[in-house]
Amino acid sequence: EYCGLRLQCKVQDGIAWYGFDQSCEIREFLIEHGFEAARPVSAPMPDDRELYSDNRGVTPKEHGWIRSVVGSLQWFATMSRYDMAYEVNKVSQTLANPTQGTIKAINRIMAWLAGDWDREFWCPRVSGNTWHLYVDSDHAGYRYKDTRSRTGVFFVLNGLPVHWRSTKQPYTATSSAAAEIIALEQAVRDAMLRWYISR
Repeated sequence: EYCGLRLQCKVQDGIAWYGFDQSCEIREFLIEHGFEAARPVSAPMPDDRELYSDNRGVTPKEHGWIRSVVGSLQWFATMSRYDMAYEVNKVSQTLANPTQGTIKAINRIMAWLAGDWDREFWCPRVSGNTWHLYVDSDHAGYRYKDTRSRTGVFFVLNGLPVHWRSTKQPYTATSSAAAEIIALEQAVRDAMLRWYISR
């Protein structure tokens, strides 16, 4: 156990397999917030209509709950649940001025997590390292809200995801090619750090 992350090793057919997960922590988190028996949904955020569906404000108590829950979701998305990094990042952008739509979006992410809380990641021990790096961007994908593009980065080492993120670009790109270049620059910086750590 390391900061809520469970690291495991098992030997199967003479091959050592290494794995990690946060299933126990996620389960406790869902139980604490009453989502352990939530009806599963197919996606954490199929689009952002729910997030912006209700612009009514929240009470101070609801605001505190939102900050607490989103902080925990960000931790899970950073450590082991890359599959909800985009959605959590979108919700976190509303933290300064959350709405009832923010609560709806959080409830959907929690319901999705309740249906997939026990996910584990495994890879075999191999000689040498094989990296697969993926990066992409959208060009002002949400123009009705913001003109900045979004960068998505995903790194796989020997078949195991080791780094991911979904972030807004620092400034508005004037073309789709410019958005791709900004994304590539961010991915190269991430890659250089990961390779330095893994040496």
